[in-house]
Amino acid sequence: MGPASLEMPSRSREDGIAFKIVVEDLEAFVEQLRAAGARFRGTMARGRGGNQILLEDPSGNVIEIFEPP
Repeated sequence: MGPASLEMPSRSREDGIAFKIVVEDLEAFVEQLRAAGARFRGTMARGRGGNQILLEDPSGNVIEIFEPP
């Protein structure tokens, strides 16, 4: 997997996301995670502000994986 960075918000968010992982190539990162058996909530969202998908960890916690434009 390529380089990634973590961003920790200073306050909790209503959507329950505790942190996000910022990646350079979201599609490749998601492919690798799917091959390893990762579960996602919904599909990849794409937009001018970047692309994202929500990953669910084994305990059900949500992690945002984000690719900036």
